[in-house]
Amino acid sequence: MRTLWRALRTPVFDPSHYTHPQVVAAAVGLLDAHYRHNAALGQLTRMSQASTEFGEGEWRVVTDFFADASRDIRALIACVDIVVHHRVLALGIDCSQAAVHPCGIGTVLSRHIRRWASATADNGEMVPSSTALGILVDQARVYNRLVERVITGQVRLPVPAHQARTLP
Repeated sequence: MRTLWRALRTPVFDPSHYTHPQVVAAAVGLLDAHYRHNAALGQLTRMSQASTEFGEGEWRVVTDFFADASRDIRALIACVDIVVHHRVLALGIDCSQAAVHPCGIGTVLSRHIRRWASATADNGEMVPSSTALGILVDQARVYNRLVERVITGQVRLPVPAHQARTLP
């Protein structure tokens, strides 16, 4: 997880500096998408609580922005899940007897990055507060344990939705 944190804090991201560039690039993309998602959600909240009326055009702009960010988040989660799925297959890990985890690595990673985005949105330094950092460290431990359990065959990840449609 430290590698991802480094990537999230870097001002100029270069995927070639990382062992798994697709996953790290998706994580950085998730950070941007979560910032946009949070901004749109905040704007929708302010608009709904405002005493002035907003026209259909203003609502459409903000809801489109929200929908675009949501769509990007889903696409990046799917990207991570597909990369991880193929990597697990390539490693030949036998997890046929393992319990299926309720979600993929992409979802777990997205939740973590959503927390990171919320923790760093207002400070401009891309460094979470000590309180938020404690929560992020706990989430990182859960993420690392999940990855370890997948690699050792103790947990089976769900087949990515894209793959599920193509499998018999």
